[in-house]
Formats: sequence, C-alpha cells, structure tokens
Amino acid sequence: MSEFQVVFTYLSALMARFRDDDRGSATAQDLVMIGVALVAAAVVAGVLWAKLKGGAENVNVPAPAAP
Repeated sequence: MSEFQVVFTYLSALMARFRDDDRGSATAQDLVMIGVALVAAAVVAGVLWAKLKGGAENVNVPAPAAP
C-alpha cells in the first residue's frame, strides 16, 4: 500500500466518523441562528444610528448672543 493510499484511507475513515455522527447538530444550528440574529441586530442598530445622527445634525441651534 502506498503512502497516498494510507493517508487517503485514514482521512476517509476520519471524515466518515464525523459525517455519520449527528451529535451536536442542534448546537450547530443554534449557533447559525444566533449568528443570523446578531447580524440582523447589528444592521438595525446601524440604520437607527444613521437616522439619529442625521436628525441631530439637522437641528439648528442659534449661537448665544454676547451680552
């Protein structure tokens, strides 16, 4: 058996072990959903920040008059 065949067989067996194992799949799905929720919250926060900053810059505050 060549070295390539040994490495290929070992990696195939290793990947089959993880491919056939369903443990942790719920955790992976939860992590993906939490990631999507965090990205969505960051987008909403960015839009709100831009709206608030733009509204604050448009407020005309008169300069105080000298006594």
